[in-house]
Amino acid sequence: MMGAGKSTVGPRLAARLGRAFIDTDHEIERRAGRKIPDIFEAEGEAHFRALEVEAIEIASSNAAVIALGGGAIAQPGMAERLSKQGLVVWLKADASVLLERIGSGASRPLLAGLDRNAQLDKLQALSEERRPAWKTGGACSPRFSILELVSRISVVKTRPLYLVGMMGAGKSTVGPRLAARLGRAFIDTDHEIERRAGRKIPDIFEAEGEAHFRALEVEAIEIASSNAAVIALGGGAIAQPGMAERLSKQGLVVWLKADASVLLERIGSGASRPLLAGLDRNAQLDKLQALSEERRPAYEQAEIVADASRAADAIVDEIVAALHAR
Repeated sequence: MMGAGKSTVGPRLAARLGRAFIDTDHEIERRAGRKIPDIFEAEGEAHFRALEVEAIEIASSNAAVIALGGGAIAQPGMAERLSKQGLVVWLKADASVLLERIGSGASRPLLAGLDRNAQLDKLQALSEERRPAWKTGGACSPRFSILELVSRISVVKTRPLYLVGMMGAGKSTVGPRLAARLGRAFIDTDHEIERRAGRKIPDIFEAEGEAHFRALEVEAIEIASSNAAVIALGGGAIAQPGMAERLSKQGLVVWLKADASVLLERIGSGASRPLLAGLDRNAQLDKLQALSEERRPAYEQAEIVADASRAADAIVDEIVAALHAR
């Protein structure tokens, strides 16, 4: 809401995160060459809201801290759009606190001309009206200090995010889409192993065995972890000794969880999967079930668990919502 402190907190938060700060209200006034009350008076709220959408679209092309006007997120579809493009932080305060901060309210078009009691009633009504949009939008921040906000945002934005799960869970499909939503790079450690070795993983298994492959896997994970990227790990990676604990210290672990029957359907013949190659379908299913149970204690150490039996976009939505709720 107006008076929540977005224009005060924003520049300080941006400085702590090493980002630019953009105030969309200021951008609207700069582009229009007029103050917002004058825009409201001359062309009405609908015209202002159109300018607001345009300003948000332009600002969102930057990995910046962006302060939005109080009613922006309540525009149709805006909460969902913002959640897909970035991380939304709600600065939440009671109407009495807001009233105290905004002074006379003369520069606030929705409050101008009202006495203090009417202004308080208006702020309470607007807060209730907009609450569903704010709650849909993302992380609710009641009265965090800037340090606490930085800490919460850093978990999502500055640490690696590891996707773990069985072969066929969808890590290589979900990963690039999730990375795009979060504005990050995507790294597939299996692809990195093949690129560095100049060979396919089945050939590495056949020539040097699983132990050698696992050593290459640890090395690939170490290199990838220097980036605040979305990193897809091979199915057995997290089950290596000490790996689950290491990943949790370095970043955030997401388990894409699916039943063995779903995995079997997705992996095709399994010819390119060294642990399944040469087995018939029943034996492959048994192997997937056995591996799932063997690795479950490591997978269960993940901070987020997503239902990987669904479509990729639905999985991404679930992960993003879980990140926002942290």
